[in-house]
Amino acid sequence: MHLLRLILTIFAVAILPLCVYMQDLPPSRTITSEEFQSKRPQAGSAAGTTPRRPAESAGGQKKSLEILSRARRKYSFVSRISPVRTSRPALTNSASPPVPTRQTAVQPVATAVVPKLKAEELGVTFWRLRPVVDTDGDVPTFPVRIGESVQQWAAERVKSSTRFKPGDRVRFTVEASRTGFLYIANREVYSDGSTGEAEIIFPTLRTRSGDNHVSAGTLVEIPASTDSVPYFTVQPRRSDYSGEELIVVITTKEMPDIEKGLRPMPISRESLNKWFEWQMGADVYDADDGEGIAYTRSEAEAAESTSRSLTREEPLPQTIYRLKIAKETPLFVIIRMEPAK
Repeated sequence: MHLLRLILTIFAVAILPLCVYMQDLPPSRTITSEEFQSKRPQAGSAAGTTPRRPAESAGGQKKSLEILSRARRKYSFVSRISPVRTSRPALTNSASPPVPTRQTAVQPVATAVVPKLKAEELGVTFWRLRPVVDTDGDVPTFPVRIGESVQQWAAERVKSSTRFKPGDRVRFTVEASRTGFLYIANREVYSDGSTGEAEIIFPTLRTRSGDNHVSAGTLVEIPASTDSVPYFTVQPRRSDYSGEELIVVITTKEMPDIEKGLRPMPISRESLNKWFEWQMGADVYDADDGEGIAYTRSEAEAAESTSRSLTREEPLPQTIYRLKIAKETPLFVIIRMEPAK
């Protein structure tokens, strides 16, 4: 009887974090930007600046900025990314239950100590490059080679559910809502469920000079606008290609084994699997508006500077990934990009 109780306790310890997450269903089908926005610095503070308005406030651009920075901007539930467990996770401060032997007297069953979970959010915006249109106003542009010529294109916001076709030129920005060290790995996914070799695409020495320390309001653009080719081109390497997987982690301490180079660095499957021990799943919410609006000057300025953060009055991300984790646990989010059918 005591052995049965012991087995049930061990089983509960193994699945409790997953159960806690899966039972915590979204309270509604929508959220607002209020919680995410409140963590940003206020305009004029040490971490932020007074929002830049003059050049961007003409015509349609003024309306666009009002949409993107609106207080309590509405986001609708899109999907849930469930955690995939390959082994029993280690619980912070959990007690190890005693192992019974023939010589041991009956001992009390250990009780698992579950760390207190708190809601965290990660802001992500996917950008698809396109020719500039009159309503864009004064927006940042990116050099795109078309045949023998180079044209200046704008980057427009798209939803997380957007399917990219071969040849699409894509960028993305990640905005932290907590202090820590940001790491992003990328790998291809194939129709049989297998994946390609992964690379660390951030940090690199070409982006923010390798500085991957972030805090609320910090905006990181991938690739950097200063790169010779400041975008990714969707070019599947295999016929059974079924998309890309971006693995985003914000740790409380810097990972010393991650090497920073001028180009993306490979990461072994063994090392990447260790990241997956931190996963707790996430709920994905897309903004109800803003799709098609071009990258703004204030976003570009924040992404290009290690001392400049987005303020509460400036454009918000197009997608919010919401999860619950313990305070000292790394934030882990899997972002999936699917190809057009």
